Amino acid sequence: MGAQATSTCARSCAFWNEKANARHVEEGVKYVYLPAVERETAKKSAIHRLVATFFDGSAKAAAAAFLDPSAAKLSEADLNELESMIRKYRDKRKS
Repeated sequence: MGAQATSTCARSCAFWNEKANARHVEEGVKYVYLPAVERETAKKSAIHRLVATFFDGSAKAAAAAFLDPSAAKLSEADLNELESMIRKYRDKRKS
């Protein structure tokens, strides 16, 4: 890796480190960068931002976008699984 590529990579890692998306540990003479948050936490945050940004905060509108045949190809098994997930969510909310 050339000096410019190394420098660019180091700047990128430092940027993510400053934004609290990454953390680093020293291993000998090098830094090893790791995610700062758990995958599930990051996923929920990303979904929240996606829904807020593109669907005006409407989870219903976001879900409807996946049902648009031109946007996504859902198999019958996918639809059945989503239906089951909705049923479980409703049951859990009632409890």
